[in-house]
Amino acid sequence: MEFNRQNAKRALEEASKSNPGAWTDHSRYVAEACKNIARGCKNLSAEQAYLFGLLHDIGRYAGISSERHLIDGYRYCMERGWEKAAHNRLEAAYNGWEAAHNGEIQKGGFIMKAVFIDYTGTITKEDSPIIRKILMRFCQNSNQKDPKKMMAYWWELLRKYEWESYQDAFRTEDEIVDLMLWDCQRELGLTDHLAELHSMVQESWSNSPFFEDVADFFHTCPCPVYIVTNNGAEYVEAAMEAHQLKPAGIVCGDMARAYKPRPEIFQKALEISGCQPKEVLHVGDSLQSDIAGAAGAGIRAVLLDRTGEKKETDCPVIRSLRELF
Repeated sequence: MEFNRQNAKRALEEASKSNPGAWTDHSRYVAEACKNIARGCKNLSAEQAYLFGLLHDIGRYAGISSERHLIDGYRYCMERGWEKAAHNRLEAAYNGWEAAHNGEIQKGGFIMKAVFIDYTGTITKEDSPIIRKILMRFCQNSNQKDPKKMMAYWWELLRKYEWESYQDAFRTEDEIVDLMLWDCQRELGLTDHLAELHSMVQESWSNSPFFEDVADFFHTCPCPVYIVTNNGAEYVEAAMEAHQLKPAGIVCGDMARAYKPRPEIFQKALEISGCQPKEVLHVGDSLQSDIAGAAGAGIRAVLLDRTGEKKETDCPVIRSLRELF
């Protein structure tokens, strides 16, 4: 039987009937991730990578059998004449065991010992009830009545102050918010209670809803996950505890006295994780803060573009955290 996309998809569909479960969707996510990674590597076929990813768990057709599904997958592929796919299953049986015992994983041609991940916009949703409530208060009590323009103004101020907050001139996020509120008062005629607005901003840092794929990512990631964020660690810690998720560490701007996209915050994450730049992968939703920032520290990065609206980029792109592994 020819080893092509049509036959591989049919094989997965038939296997899912024998043993229904979430493993089939997982296989599809892995296939997309393999394809995206191969596109960024020389001498790798994106189509072959997709097919191998699609069938990497095909042995589960036989039922729940722990690691035995790797051997079942080998036999399944050999029976169909898919020799390369079969050998891929045996390699997975060996490498998977080795990775599990060393706390690292081989991906895209390099050994990965840790994953760095952004917080706002990657773990938490920026469009949340508390954010909408803050915007409503701003628009009701200032000269700026357009929520989109108000949001754009706020983000521009935030990026400006974060960039200026560096080393001896460093300011915490709470200090920056005070400066931004005073600017809104002076430039937009804001008449609202500033202390109340500041408290609401703090609540957005620790109480914004998480994206649906975040819990699965933390539960299934094969290596330690470190959150690299401009937000204060205490707010991120509170959010993670509320969702019962335990990152290996939280690295914030205060620790490096620098905010993303400056390289110092990524270098601090490397120091805390004990990894070299070539041993980690960073994932985030911002081309500037995450992709360019990680690159400045020599770290490979993957852009998370859930909506498919980001402009073209040379780095790998995923639509869901489930596609990373």
